Amino acid sequence: MIKVIQVIVVGILIFLIVRLVRLIMSYSAGIKSKIDSREKEKEKIRQQFDNIEEAEFRDISKDEEGNIKEKDNG
Repeated sequence: MIKVIQVIVVGILIFLIVRLVRLIMSYSAGIKSKIDSREKEKEKIRQQFDNIEEAEFRDISKDEEGNIKEKDNG
């Protein structure tokens, strides 16, 4: 009788260990796919901004600033 209980307990432990290993493997695969998708997204954004030329910046005097505000208001 004791041997039967031991066999059942060992079977349950093996079953739980297998389930735990599967859970860990699926979790690690999910993290890796997220990292890969983020790397692809980062590369896509980098390619979009590689095509943009750098803008020329200049100082705007107060007179020009007033004219710009009037144009925006109508």
